[in-house]
Amino acid sequence: MRASVTHFVVVATFILATGEISLAQNQPNNHDELNKHLGWVIGEWSAEMTAPDGQVQKTRAKYQWVAQKQVIRLDLEIGPWEGLSMIHWDPSDRTIKMWGANSAGGNGQATMRVAGEDLVWTNTVYDMDGKKTVSDFVYQKQDARTMLVKYTDAEDGKQKTVKCSKIGD
Repeated sequence: MRASVTHFVVVATFILATGEISLAQNQPNNHDELNKHLGWVIGEWSAEMTAPDGQVQKTRAKYQWVAQKQVIRLDLEIGPWEGLSMIHWDPSDRTIKMWGANSAGGNGQATMRVAGEDLVWTNTVYDMDGKKTVSDFVYQKQDARTMLVKYTDAEDGKQKTVKCSKIGD
């Protein structure tokens, strides 16, 4: 059997892929910084939030390790709204950052800082029309199964606190 262009492409792709995997395995491990501050959030969380119109919305957040524990994936559902974020250690400025997008057509980014026992996320979000909103979300660990999330609601400007409970293990 003669080698075809398809064979060449398959072999070249395999060589490139294994080379990239090999290079990635030799990179410094960012897991330690992420785990130090965010290891306790790994898992699934639930809460109820009251929208500005008074409706109670069920909320679910799932934090999971991906990419050989170099990244945390966050899947978020608030009522009918869905969001997906990736959380990672940025070695260039030694901070934890998040990037995400949502089902309403918006996207955003955040940087985390530690304030005592609290984790403070400064979020910059753009809605589908390009309107920019900047706000802080504060994660306060109460115990292994409970956290409070405090923030200022972008719609009504009021301070809110949401009690989140860990689901399962």
